[in-house]
Amino acid sequence: MKKITSLLVTLLLFSNSLLAQDAFSSLSKQAQAAYEVKNYLSSGQLFEQAFQQYPARITRWDFYNAACSWALAGDNNKAFQNLDKAISAGWRNSEKLQYDKDLQTLRSDQRWPALVAAARQESAPAQAGLKNPMQQQLEEVFATHQRLRAQKDSIELSAGAKSPQFKKIIQQIEEANARHLQVVSGILDEQG
Repeated sequence: MKKITSLLVTLLLFSNSLLAQDAFSSLSKQAQAAYEVKNYLSSGQLFEQAFQQYPARITRWDFYNAACSWALAGDNNKAFQNLDKAISAGWRNSEKLQYDKDLQTLRSDQRWPALVAAARQESAPAQAGLKNPMQQQLEEVFATHQRLRAQKDSIELSAGAKSPQFKKIIQQIEEANARHLQVVSGILDEQG
């Protein structure tokens, strides 16, 4: 009888866990869908609902995505709160912080430099001794790519897609892409 009771309790706990996971996943998918149709406020609210109901399921990427939604919805406080939580949960990509266009409105906020510094500081111990020349090359390619894309988006908004500045940045992107293709191809040829 003890074995049957134990088995039933285990099955009940497992099924509850699966239901919670499905419910969190459902809310997270709804939040992403709202983001995709540019309903950023609803997206942020759905992320918040998922976080409140299922705190054990949250990942650093969930916090980061919620921060993007809140930033685009114009709620800098909630965006910064979620970015802080993302960093505390292990999110360390300070390069993405610098170039993610979703976070553009946060960069002029006085809290921004401290946030980027925290992301860099948190990643320093994990990165110590791990960077090799190949990793550095790929990080440089990524950073350049993100910087140029952000510039392109900014120029397109301010000057338009037919402006000389826009044509110039497109040319710079094409030149950088050609260089990056050589770098990445070389790494793939060498490393497989």
